[in-house]
Amino acid sequence: MKPMPAVPMPLSPGDLWRACTRSAGARQRLEEQIAEYHGAAAAFGVSTGRTALWLCLRALRKLRPDRDLVVLPAYTCPTVGRSVIEAGLRGLCVDISLDTFNIDPAEVEGAINDRVLAVVAPHMFGLPCDLEALSRTCQTHGVYLIEDCAQCVGGRWAGQLVGTYGDAAFLSMGRSKNLRGYEGGVLWTKHDDLVGPIREEFEALPEARSGAKHKLKQAAITILSQPHLWAMARRMPGLKVGAEDQSFDPHPSKLADWQAGLGLISLSRLEEYNERRCQLAQRMREALAEVDGIEPQSVPREAEATYLRFATRLTKGEAERRDALVARLQGQNIDARAFYTRAIPDYTWLATHASQDAHPGGVAAVNTNLVLPLCHRANETAIFTVGGIVGTELMKHRKSKHGANGRTH
Repeated sequence: MKPMPAVPMPLSPGDLWRACTRSAGARQRLEEQIAEYHGAAAAFGVSTGRTALWLCLRALRKLRPDRDLVVLPAYTCPTVGRSVIEAGLRGLCVDISLDTFNIDPAEVEGAINDRVLAVVAPHMFGLPCDLEALSRTCQTHGVYLIEDCAQCVGGRWAGQLVGTYGDAAFLSMGRSKNLRGYEGGVLWTKHDDLVGPIREEFEALPEARSGAKHKLKQAAITILSQPHLWAMARRMPGLKVGAEDQSFDPHPSKLADWQAGLGLISLSRLEEYNERRCQLAQRMREALAEVDGIEPQSVPREAEATYLRFATRLTKGEAERRDALVARLQGQNIDARAFYTRAIPDYTWLATHASQDAHPGGVAAVNTNLVLPLCHRANETAIFTVGGIVGTELMKHRKSKHGANGRTH
């Protein structure tokens, strides 16, 4: 079958050319459009999504210097935890709902104490969190709610856009995000009284450095993101396709205008490609409906997901079986992955700061998640082919395991 990379929307060399040649004032335009889209008081374009979270936390800490804890889920992108630590704060991990992979509001409620500054709520794989419950809890305890919309720009909870419930929210414009660009991030807030403190931190950032090398790299990514070239991209170590990133931004800065230009192009296509991936997700759900041993991410009735990827978990096995299936799919040039390799409390740079309570949901998610691509160019045949490979491999694994244990079948 044709390769299926996890490319959420297309960007062409022509898009990159337009972003670079018409970039004057693009950051301000992107900030204005993101703020308008979310009904925010102000938005701030910065070098990465992790810089956006870091900047937000620094501003909030100055408002509440007596509080130094940030609640975050035990299962999420490790850069969320890194941003907390780099802001001089401590992480307090709480468990997730294994059905949704999202932070569990009941766990948040039980964890908040008088040292908690904020709750960070990522919308995992494009599925909104229970924002009504999280908002109530944070308001009751006087804690800031920060939405991580990196995977879910344009999603909705109870008909309301994600990024509009929290006191602040941010997105990433990484190449695998649904508002796609070349790195970059945007932070916004709906509260007038937070605009000043955030702006003070923002204005202290340097302007973006010269981006000739970055533009060349983006040109390579743009070209190699085409499905027929994706296998080549995987073999190029400089592109780091599939590599887990747990680093912090080495040079936090304001967003470069040319990167903002790519963000403006992606924003104009956001609804179209969100809808396209929703259609593909429905086909994937149908393709896996009869496969024994796999459970797709559960979507609450209030949620309208963006399906950055199609998240599932294996219900009858652990990491060994999952990793063999990932290898089989990758061998067919299908960009299936296991996200992420460790629960957040298990990263050494966070271990001395995080709560060491058990997080069974987060651990189970690490061991059993199988995340499938929803490439914008995939058709129904390709989606059902992926489902067929998953079903065949799971059946083969069960037969092999039963045979090794001496059972008949």
